[in-house]
Amino acid sequence: MKKILIIISNFNGVGGAETATYRFLSRIDRNKFKVDVCFFGFEDNFVLSAGKVVNKVYCIDVKKYGLISTYFKILKLIKAEKYDILHTHLALADVYGLFLGFLTPVKLISTEHNLSDRRKVTTLGRIYYRLARRRTNYFVGVSSKIIHWLKSIGVPEKKLVLIPNPIELNEVSKKVISKSDFRKAFHWPDDCVIAGTVANFRPVKGLNYLIDSIKILKETGVDIRLVMIGEGPERCSLENRIRANRLAGHVELLGFRNDIRDLLPLFDIYVSPSLMEGFGISIAEAMSQGLPVVATEVGGVTDFLKHMKNSYLVRPRDPYALAAGISYLINNKTEAAKFRECAFNDIKHFETDSLVGYIEKLYMGDANSFQRSTS
Repeated sequence: MKKILIIISNFNGVGGAETATYRFLSRIDRNKFKVDVCFFGFEDNFVLSAGKVVNKVYCIDVKKYGLISTYFKILKLIKAEKYDILHTHLALADVYGLFLGFLTPVKLISTEHNLSDRRKVTTLGRIYYRLARRRTNYFVGVSSKIIHWLKSIGVPEKKLVLIPNPIELNEVSKKVISKSDFRKAFHWPDDCVIAGTVANFRPVKGLNYLIDSIKILKETGVDIRLVMIGEGPERCSLENRIRANRLAGHVELLGFRNDIRDLLPLFDIYVSPSLMEGFGISIAEAMSQGLPVVATEVGGVTDFLKHMKNSYLVRPRDPYALAAGISYLINNKTEAAKFRECAFNDIKHFETDSLVGYIEKLYMGDANSFQRSTS
C-alpha cells in the first residue's frame, strides 16, 4: 500500500484547489493508498470533512508556529511515517515540498493550480522553479495553459501531467429556496434577471469590472440584479464601488457560503470577469448546473469554454464587453438554452469518477500511460 502525504497551504479558506483535492480523495481507492493530509491552519468544517475521507488529518498553524518550526514539524512527520509520496498544492506547500524533498527520499508531486501565482514573475520564484525542475518527479497542471507555461520555463515534458479539476454531476441541489422567494428576500421584482458569480474577492478576479457592467446595463434599462458569493481582501473596495455606482439594492454580497451548489440554480446567468484563471472550477460548477455562462477568455477556461457554442466569451478588463455578453443571453433565450445544453454535455468529461483514475496511476508510477496528452 502506498503511503501519501498531501500538503495544502490553504490557511482555512476553501477554493478550487481544496475542492478539487477533496473530491479526488473522496474517490481514491483506500485499499491501495493510505493518504494523510496536512493543512496550514486550524481545524475547521472543511478540515473535519476531509478527515472523513482520508486516514489522518494534520493541522499546523504556520502563523502560530512560524515558517521554520513548521518545516521541521513536517520533516519529522515524513521521517516518522515513511511516506512514499509527498503531493503539494499551492505556493507555500510547494516550497516546503521542494526542500523536504532534498532531505527525504519521497517521490515529489506538485499540482499547479494558478497562472496568477506571484512565484511566476519574481526572482525567488524563478529560483524555486529552477530547483523544482531537478527534484520534483511530476508537475500536475490543471489546464493545458498551465502545462504550456511549465514547458516554457524548461520543465521536461516527461515530468508533465495534465489532470483537470474534477466536477460533481451527481450532487443533488437541495433547492431550499425558490427563485421567487429568493427575489422576495431582497425585495427584487419577480421578473428581474439574476446574474451571479462565485469568487475569492481578490483583484485577479476582476469583480470591479462586473459591478461596472451592472451599472451599464441598469443605465440602458435592463432590469438586472447581481449576486456575488465569496470573501476576500477586496470586499471593502467592492462595497465602495457598489455605493459609488449607486447600485445599492441591485448588487448583493452574500459572503462565504457552504451551500453554493444550492444557490447556483437561483441564478439566470453565471458571469466570470476574472483576469486570469488556472482552470476556472466555479465556471465549470455553474455549467454543471445548466447555467448559461458569460466569461472572460483567460487562462485555462478555454479548455472547456467555446465562444458562441457553450458560452459567451469576452476580453478581460472590459465592463462594456461583459454587459454586451449578459445582454446577449437575456435577449436571445433560444441561444442561451443551446449554451446550457452544450455546456452540460461538455463538462461531463471532467466528472470526478472519470478523472480519479489518473491520480491513482500517477501515485502508482504509471504516468507514462497518459502524460502524452499534455503535448
